[in-house]
Amino acid sequence: MNLPNLHFSGSPDSLKYGERLRPMRDWFALMGVLAVLLLIGIAWSAYTYGAVQRGEIIGNTPAGPDMSVNRASLQSVESLFDTRAAEAEKYKSGAYTFVDPAK
Repeated sequence: MNLPNLHFSGSPDSLKYGERLRPMRDWFALMGVLAVLLLIGIAWSAYTYGAVQRGEIIGNTPAGPDMSVNRASLQSVESLFDTRAAEAEKYKSGAYTFVDPAK
């Protein structure tokens, strides 16, 4: 099986960094770019947090003005949470007893 012979444009001399390496400059440039990206991320997070606090919608707004709530599904969810709260209260009050198998 013959492998294709790959030819890259340019010589290895064109890929040289230079006669005088300056790693300190490169690290400062890298840290500067990372600091700018960090500040952009912090600013974006602060903006979205403020927008949510003001009650704005993040992302695309709904296409239609109809934003009705299905009351039946809402009531079923509320009853589910009420049932879970009752179960959690049984755990806290000591209605359930457990045997520790390690003892």
